[in-house]
Amino acid sequence: MMNELFKNITWTQYLLVVGGAAFIYYLLVLLLYFRKEVWKKLGLKEDVSDEDEPIQSDGDLNENTGGELMDDLERTVKEIGHSILVPGNKATKPELIDQLKASVANFGGLSRPGYRYALNNYIMEKARENCGINLSEEELEEAWKSLSR
Repeated sequence: MMNELFKNITWTQYLLVVGGAAFIYYLLVLLLYFRKEVWKKLGLKEDVSDEDEPIQSDGDLNENTGGELMDDLERTVKEIGHSILVPGNKATKPELIDQLKASVANFGGLSRPGYRYALNNYIMEKARENCGINLSEEELEEAWKSLSR
């Protein structure tokens, strides 16, 4: 019975169906995951909702690329590691947070979750190792929110 079914389908028909299914699948993936970029490229819609994207600061809107932000992150981490989170720093937790806020105030990556997460992890680890102060991610997030942008 199945043999009869396959004998009635030509290779052309088979390839058309499989190709059409693959085309529809990839079109759906493209539209579901990359709709903002597709609309922008096609020029169909300028104002697409940014509900999935993090809030960006003015620094990010001024063409800060990932490479520039990575360099900025490395500079900020180096500065913090050499001046604030040094072994033997006897600052209290509020003093340490104030010093960190002053050092991080100009870091453009704070509005980007990935860069902020990396910075927070570095600070939490070095503050615990070198200063004996346990900072939580929530404390750092509150400190960054209080920075004027």
